[in-house]
Amino acid sequence: MRRFRPRPDHPEHVNLVEELCNICLFYAVDVIDVPTYDLLARKDRELYKKNFSDEALYIRSRLDKLVLTNPPFLVDAKTCVRKDTGNYSIELSSFYFNLQLCKLGVHAFYLYWDIDKEPRIFSPLSAPPSTIWIQEDRWVGADRQRFERYASTIKQHFEIGWLGRDRIEDRKEPTGGSEDPFLLIPIPTLKQCSMNLSNFLESQRSRKVLNFV
Repeated sequence: MRRFRPRPDHPEHVNLVEELCNICLFYAVDVIDVPTYDLLARKDRELYKKNFSDEALYIRSRLDKLVLTNPPFLVDAKTCVRKDTGNYSIELSSFYFNLQLCKLGVHAFYLYWDIDKEPRIFSPLSAPPSTIWIQEDRWVGADRQRFERYASTIKQHFEIGWLGRDRIEDRKEPTGGSEDPFLLIPIPTLKQCSMNLSNFLESQRSRKVLNFV
């Protein structure tokens, strides 16, 4: 399996963040960098990378932009695409923690390029994954139990709230790379549950009720 996994400084990711900032500038909306894992000193990042506690995973999962609409919202650009299917890939821990934040009332979103290079925004609350991948050989013992707990919470949210939809598939095969657990969201699903970024900001400005979150 081949996946495109850009670093925060990868051109695809940089371009999407720049698009976010440019569109927000057009609407006279400020965008603030939120201190995140990527801004830590190298030594601290290395320590976090070796720690898979709930606390360390939460720090690594934090969304990195605060957009000052009314109300404000947190957002993170995602450009990880599985080459063979085109499905978007999001780290399991990131999706889990931000789903929980949304349930608490925090406005938390992901931003992505659709296939037409249109920037679109979606909430973890409304984006059911098709697959959750926890590599069998890499994750054992307490660490595996932790990721399986995350997966169970995500499945419970969608399999209760989305009656009639296909069940979420579990995969365990090795994937190469970092082998961090992740989930896949099909492009057609994202199209249905997301909104064009400009339209989203316009709706925030006019204080319309959004029906996709």
